[in-house]
Amino acid sequence: MIKYEALVNNYYYNNEDIDKVIKLLKDTNYYESCTRENVSVLVESVNKFLNDIKIKREKTVLERHETEEEARAYFGEDFIDKFDKLLTELDKQQTIVALHGTYPDKCPKICEEGLKYLYPSISSTAVSQSMAYGAGEMHYDKYEELLNWRHRNYKGLIMIAIPYECYYNEGLWNHYQETGYVMYGAQDYKINPDFIACYVDVDEKKIIINLKYNRNHDYTGLVEDTSIYRENKELDNDKVSRIMRENLKKFKSSRVSTVERKGKSEEKIDIKKIPEYIEHLNYTFNSIKLGYPDVMSEERYKELLSDLSNDFATVTKALPLLETEKELKKSKEVVSVPISTIQNTDDFVLDDFVFDDDIEWNDISLTQEEGKKL
Repeated sequence: MIKYEALVNNYYYNNEDIDKVIKLLKDTNYYESCTRENVSVLVESVNKFLNDIKIKREKTVLERHETEEEARAYFGEDFIDKFDKLLTELDKQQTIVALHGTYPDKCPKICEEGLKYLYPSISSTAVSQSMAYGAGEMHYDKYEELLNWRHRNYKGLIMIAIPYECYYNEGLWNHYQETGYVMYGAQDYKINPDFIACYVDVDEKKIIINLKYNRNHDYTGLVEDTSIYRENKELDNDKVSRIMRENLKKFKSSRVSTVERKGKSEEKIDIKKIPEYIEHLNYTFNSIKLGYPDVMSEERYKELLSDLSNDFATVTKALPLLETEKELKKSKEVVSVPISTIQNTDDFVLDDFVFDDDIEWNDISLTQEEGKKL
């Protein structure tokens, strides 16, 4: 990483504005009440937050990754020549290189004992590299990634040479112990030392060859890798080389010929999804409040605008299409049916029966006697 001082734009926002937006998002149930009035208040609050942002140009110490050219200059011609020749040799041996990051002082032990891991999955602990697949010499073009390793910026890089046959016919991992404590971090699997070609000490700019590496492996008892193994009895290593070279050509061709097409017609707004779009704003504004208190960098400000250009822009466009509170209330009203309109199976209509006001309802014996006569 390179540190440098520069004049940059810092974006200061009003805490009251962002607090109001977050409170609206928290307190309002837009799934139940996504009305024009409620959403208008939210839109106005977000717009006020944006309009109140003050831009100040200030001196700041920044960090950046080296460019590929700067990284190559850091490693030097001798290192690059040795690294390219090593990759070319491993490519001729019909292997695919994967790099595992760790601390430099741990690398010798890994070369001696093997690379241990919780599960038999190379993709979970190492990054596979692009190869030539027998097409010619290797010329590595990602030295910036070696210098600034993506995981914890590790400066020790273990180089694993994975044979083609481990992708379709053979195992890669040694299940050397069974502790039953994988969930607690127990590393029951390992890649044996004969698969480890070397390690790179980035700080010292050195490539240390592993004397235990051997392309002729004993696969007895080894377990297939769960992330790369796909059994195919019809394949052999030469076929794999041809297939990979053809796929590489197609990939490069598709990258050159692919043209991004943007639709001319605007996407139709789905009103039912508006509450979902509003919910997405929760993460956007809370991440600013927690990660960038008081001020945003220019990069974070641009990310904010990019986020809002999707969900928030759709919400704003949808405003005229939303129901008002009055319309929503009316649509939820239950229309009560008068009892007088309900008929039983005998077509008996209650309203057609007229009760005599002179009847004594307590005189049960009279009504019973009349009933008997009938």
